[in-house]
Amino acid sequence: MIRAVIVMNTQGKPRFAKFYDFQPVEKQQELIRSVHGVLCSRAENLSNFVEAESIFGPDSRLVYKHFATLYFVFVFNSSENELAMLDLIQVFVETLDKCFKNVCELDLVFHYTKVRNSLEFYQLCLQNSFWLAGLSLLFKASGLSNSACIPLMPCLQIITRSVVLAMTDYLDSQVNKLSYSWTTHLPH
Repeated sequence: MIRAVIVMNTQGKPRFAKFYDFQPVEKQQELIRSVHGVLCSRAENLSNFVEAESIFGPDSRLVYKHFATLYFVFVFNSSENELAMLDLIQVFVETLDKCFKNVCELDLVFHYTKVRNSLEFYQLCLQNSFWLAGLSLLFKASGLSNSACIPLMPCLQIITRSVVLAMTDYLDSQVNKLSYSWTTHLPH
């Protein structure tokens, strides 16, 4: 289970933070400072995976990736695959890059809702395992084993990425329409 997603700059200023367990704001700030302290003290030749039990409690791990001036951090428990989380960071950054046409730190600050929606839709697509369950039933009905699903995983990832991008573009267009209609109907 993903516990938190944090994007911070190299000075430790959070640019995006989403905690999936309730944390008071003061505790969130403390956790972000602790994560920044750990990341800044790590050598560049070390792994991107960190045991985070001292920060987030038992059974906590974090994975991070450093892009330009930003750290993208996912905090999760042992039920998640570390390499899948690292890939999720990569896909999240690619999605943001497509949404913002070369994402930068200011995009995260000024377009928080769009960033959050991109993350939420991608996680929703990943968590809805009905795709795999449906494929599994299809393979069982046709007499094939579940291992036949494995070659289709890259196709599902591409479909998931496409759905996320399409939904993000759609929501962004709807928000722009709403803000336009709201501003044009204001009394002068």
